[in-house]
Amino acid sequence: MFTFASQVIFDSSGRTTVNMTIESTPSYCDVYRDKDRLGHTGENGFRGTYYLKKGSYKIKVCKPDYEDKIDALKVEKNPTNYSKNFKLKRKR
Repeated sequence: MFTFASQVIFDSSGRTTVNMTIESTPSYCDVYRDKDRLGHTGENGFRGTYYLKKGSYKIKVCKPDYEDKIDALKVEKNPTNYSKNFKLKRKR
């Protein structure tokens, strides 16, 4: 078994590793970072690793006929772990 000296990964461009885990009720909600669509939550949620500049981002989870949920992602340290469970309400 191998052991790494550090779990921190630095990119030569100065970007930070961001590990995202998002779950939603209902399933199959779209996931956005600012204006970029990252994918959807599916039955087992959404998982991804991204290399972002330090700063603030908006995470939006949405689905037709449901109210959007928006959360702030603040990237300050390397690595950054972002894990959320969104519960969307049906529109009236």
